[in-house]
Amino acid sequence: GLHQKWFNLYDEGTRVPFTIVRTGAEATSAARISHTPTSHVDLIPTLLAAAGINQAKISAELALSFTEVHPLPGRDLTPLLSSGTDSASTDSASTGSAPSHAVYLMTRDNVLEGDSSASGFARRFGIEESARGPLAISVPAYVGANFEGIVTTVTEQECSGGVGQIWKLVRSFDDPTTWTTPGVRQLSASGPGGPTYRTDPLADQWELYNLGADPIEALNRWGDADLALLREHLCARLDQERARCVPKRNNPWPYAERHPNSGPEMKRPPLPARLIRSAIHKLGMHPDDPTPFTGHLQGLRALVVCTNHATLDIGKATGVYSSEMTAPYYAFLDAGMQVDLASPLGGIIPVDPQSLVPVLRCAADDRFLADQELRSKVADSLPIGTLDMSEYDLVFLAGGWGAAFDFGESADLAQKVSEAAAEGLVLGGVCHGPLGLCNASTPEGRPLVEGRRVSAVTDKQVRELGIESTPQHPETELRKMGALFESSTRFRDPFANHWVVDGNLVTGQNQNAGPMVAREMMRLLSLNASTTKPERVQP
Repeated sequence: GLHQKWFNLYDEGTRVPFTIVRTGAEATSAARISHTPTSHVDLIPTLLAAAGINQAKISAELALSFTEVHPLPGRDLTPLLSSGTDSASTDSASTGSAPSHAVYLMTRDNVLEGDSSASGFARRFGIEESARGPLAISVPAYVGANFEGIVTTVTEQECSGGVGQIWKLVRSFDDPTTWTTPGVRQLSASGPGGPTYRTDPLADQWELYNLGADPIEALNRWGDADLALLREHLCARLDQERARCVPKRNNPWPYAERHPNSGPEMKRPPLPARLIRSAIHKLGMHPDDPTPFTGHLQGLRALVVCTNHATLDIGKATGVYSSEMTAPYYAFLDAGMQVDLASPLGGIIPVDPQSLVPVLRCAADDRFLADQELRSKVADSLPIGTLDMSEYDLVFLAGGWGAAFDFGESADLAQKVSEAAAEGLVLGGVCHGPLGLCNASTPEGRPLVEGRRVSAVTDKQVRELGIESTPQHPETELRKMGALFESSTRFRDPFANHWVVDGNLVTGQNQNAGPMVAREMMRLLSLNASTTKPERVQP
């Protein structure tokens, strides 16, 4: 019988008998055997007919409420109970009046990945995307394959060369809708030199077997010159059966384009706080992005790195400044990216409580407070040292005063940022986040930021906020490493805004630049994905 999920084109999953017994007034009286090939898709039409349900009538009713109503691909086999032949006349092949029946087979399963009790356990606890160790299922996209085929009898009347034998035609094909970035590019290889992508589908591969003369499929007849007409005939039948069994959708798949009816769930502050927040917003705090990114980056992955440090030297609570994590996170997520959260040590990411005060937080923070998925990621972030940076497309370094204590001191973070740069990933950060760039290096061993335009929180803003006792100040440290530091200034720098793009490096002065830095990073990815020969952005 059928071996679950394995390629039915190569396993002996056919010749499983389909038994029908009619009861009641017209009960089956004697055994009748038909050699008509059947499929599981014939079950529904047969059951509907046995129940006296009119397919056309039901389809018309369903079409009033559903867009994807198509003719059922299977056949009604109830005529076999009365006449011994189905409605399409199983002996039509011998008369030449109609083509023989064909069994269509296809799979787009990644059988190497499959499913298991381990992945089920990960699902049960809501950690499918962040599962580690034995719970993780990670198979590169390029090991997947798509197969389809038909098995049918071909008579000499239908096509010269068929000789009344059962033939199997198998097509192995590359489907752009299943690529790493659907319809755009496919990851074809990865290694020390970085990932390689392709944008052109691979050529089809074909197999043709005469199952009567070669039941174990040892001889592929696809290349036989004398079977040219038979190949053409079977390819045409394959096209017909595909159209019958796999109807095209009336509308694109839902994930092709997002059309949300309403915005995401948010925890809105009370009205007085919203009024004060609006006034602070007009002064320059958390400005709106005038030109947000509107593209789609499905299939790409983003990593947002946050601090583990929770207290200032005076015992005051600190951590990541919420909007410096939430604004880029949701920007990446809404563009269709998969977004992970990491930290130098892994585990809990402390969020500066001051950044969640109703009058100071932004809309992304409101969304965070109502988002159980992101809150779970914050409570159990990934240790940066355990990650393979080649699996990501961009890395964003979130700021906050906590980063002044661990971003510039973490050897793991420096190593992984260096690896990301060598892979050509798009790198970015705001406020104290760029401290994570200071100890990173190029493949030649030079400081990563040397001679490059960067921005981060200014020494002036550090003084204005009274946090001069923190161990590292971004402007000072970046200048030490040879960076070309840029910033803007206002009467109070927390209301200033500045961001800069230098190759694959995008940095911003403070929390106000978060949306703009995320936007520029995604634009770089979008341009990179649409090039003729996609390669990671290089400095």
